[in-house]
Amino acid sequence: MDKSAATENQLLKLIGPEGMAEIEPAQRLAAADVDVRIALSSTWWSAIFLGMKLAAREHPGLTPWLWGVNGATSVCASVLAVAIALSSSISAAFWAGWLAYAVALAGFVLAARRVALPAMKAA
Repeated sequence: MDKSAATENQLLKLIGPEGMAEIEPAQRLAAADVDVRIALSSTWWSAIFLGMKLAAREHPGLTPWLWGVNGATSVCASVLAVAIALSSSISAAFWAGWLAYAVALAGFVLAARRVALPAMKAA
């Protein structure tokens, strides 16, 4: 059995119901944490791709610039999150992140409506 297949079998054993009964509570909590992080990160990553698709449809030349802004914002946001957590609390950093995502969602919805309305009038 090759190394990747063995790793996959270990992951299935950890995540599967029969594997969950064999591991310690701390390991069970860690496995659940990984599951939640994978679900949330895939949801968050789909948002950037939807936004990029929307922007590329209207302004295709901005795509490289927007990827750069995304990268810079990610770096700055992680530093800001640590600064908020250290100066206030981890809870404050969490809610600041949610607020940032809510603002981003509102911006996406407004941009999508602005793009969809001219297309609907033309049809």
